[in-house]
Amino acid sequence: MIIVYDMTGKEVYKQQCDNKKINVNTTSFSTGVFTYKVIMENDIVFGKFIKQ
Repeated sequence: MIIVYDMTGKEVYKQQCDNKKINVNTTSFSTGVFTYKVIMENDIVFGKFIKQ
């Protein structure tokens, strides 16, 4: 599962993932900095990205 949050901490995207490749369509996102959390069977990965 991937969850994307805006800079206020509001969840803006959530998707279940069944394979090792994740595609997130960010066209509806406003510009700015976003954080994400990827939850896998045995691990959780955090990160951030900038949409320009």
